[in-house]
Amino acid sequence: RQQVQFITMDMSGAYIPLARKLFPNAKIVLDRFHIIQHLGRAFLKTRIAIMNQFDKKSLSYRALKNHWRLFQKDSRKLSLNSFYSKTFRQTLAPHEVVA
Repeated sequence: RQQVQFITMDMSGAYIPLARKLFPNAKIVLDRFHIIQHLGRAFLKTRIAIMNQFDKKSLSYRALKNHWRLFQKDSRKLSLNSFYSKTFRQTLAPHEVVA
């Protein structure tokens, strides 16, 4: 029975071919930090692309621009505390902004 080797590595394109050459039977696993970083950047680019489809004075544009931290947060971890939103000109709970 062959033992499976795992290599945890950076997402840099230069490392993967080298790892495959040196360890042909190893399973390559990308490190969590870089996966999350990559997803965060992709989310940012997507949010900005969507935001730019709206007029800069529109509510949708301002909501995406001003409340971006709420959109990135795990919905189960949103605070239950209401706050006054200048964007919406009313008091809202974070889950109301995201919905």
